[in-house]
Amino acid sequence: DYLVSSQSDFDSLTAIGIRQIYNIKFEDAEITFRKLIADYPESPAGRFFLAMIDWWKILLDLDNEGYDEIFYQKLEDVIFKCDEILDKNEKDIDALFFKGGSIGFRGRLRALRESWLKAADDGRIALPIVQRAAKLDPENRDVELGFGIYNYYAAVIPDKYPIVKPLMIFFPNGDKQKGLRHLINTAEQGKFAKYEAQYFLMTLYFQFEYDYYKAEEYSKKLYEAFPDNPVFERWRGRIAVRLGDRFTADLIFKDVYKKCELRQIGYNNKAEREAAYYIGLYQREDRNIDS
Repeated sequence: DYLVSSQSDFDSLTAIGIRQIYNIKFEDAEITFRKLIADYPESPAGRFFLAMIDWWKILLDLDNEGYDEIFYQKLEDVIFKCDEILDKNEKDIDALFFKGGSIGFRGRLRALRESWLKAADDGRIALPIVQRAAKLDPENRDVELGFGIYNYYAAVIPDKYPIVKPLMIFFPNGDKQKGLRHLINTAEQGKFAKYEAQYFLMTLYFQFEYDYYKAEEYSKKLYEAFPDNPVFERWRGRIAVRLGDRFTADLIFKDVYKKCELRQIGYNNKAEREAAYYIGLYQREDRNIDS
């Protein structure tokens, strides 16, 4: 009973902290995950999600590389902690999951910074670690996020960025459909990684699949769950623009513009400029030339 209640406390604290990150309540999330570290010092989860706060600070303003170094350092701390656990028990699922996740997120930032070789290498290293966790716990849907990302990107990135193609001979082949299936499983049934998988699917359907209705489906879910997350809100607006849903796009970008004026976290100059552009576009279409 104690173990069950302890697991349920751990899960609910983690779930609260994850929602705080996506709600852009970084200070609250920091308090929650520091409590998780204090209450469960043997688990790498608290350290991993502390790093995720920095990941979201990076996503809010990709032009600012000021958080990159601290993010990499925090991930190294998680990997070190996981290695300590795995030295004692090589079948520890949490340690495998969070180690694979940390290497995967390191790769994601390297990909954003167009450091393709290092990014691909991180994918190659993370994949067998996550596969191991999946073998030990086949019902774990969170683990599928890692496969999904690798399989999808390994299949589509070489076509989109031919410079990467020669490197891919050193890596396992990707499978786009398999990647999508894994991501959908996590998006629908994941415990900790569900929103991350939904975010991935939204961007993949928009940028690579050109299936804007599918992208809209995920953008609605994310925006309804986290209405003050500027990344999700701007995607909701952008997808509405692409679908010709003028009413929604205008509503969304007016809201973004207002939040920029209120200086809400993450509603920065770039967001304001994007919102002003679309609001202006629709005003022009309505012949409100002065506006």
